[in-house]
Amino acid sequence: RWDKAWLAETDSAWAAIHLALTSKGAPPGLGRVVLGGRRLYSGDDYHVVLVPAAEVSEVASTFAEIDETTFKRLYNNIDRRMYGRPLSAEDFAYTWGWLAPLQQFWKRAADAKRAVVFTADT
Repeated sequence: RWDKAWLAETDSAWAAIHLALTSKGAPPGLGRVVLGGRRLYSGDDYHVVLVPAAEVSEVASTFAEIDETTFKRLYNNIDRRMYGRPLSAEDFAYTWGWLAPLQQFWKRAADAKRAVVFTADT
């Protein structure tokens, strides 16, 4: 069962968020937001990644500094071949809409000194 109080969903925006936060010019450490922790499981069906509690505060602090202008620049730096879809104003708006709740989630996890586990369907 999911503990909904400690759940943040990203729908399929996770891919663009991850690629943007790991693109050229992204601040160090942001690659841990989505898929950059310790892999607990990685298969053809989904991924499970852990960021230990000791690292969450640092990630959350850096992640909190990403505003819409900065994220737009990082989004435009996404490797289009890796993303597999065209970058567009609509896709950016969709992705940005999922980013703010994810930032809030990371802040709550940092404040509570909790680890973060990220799961994504492939």
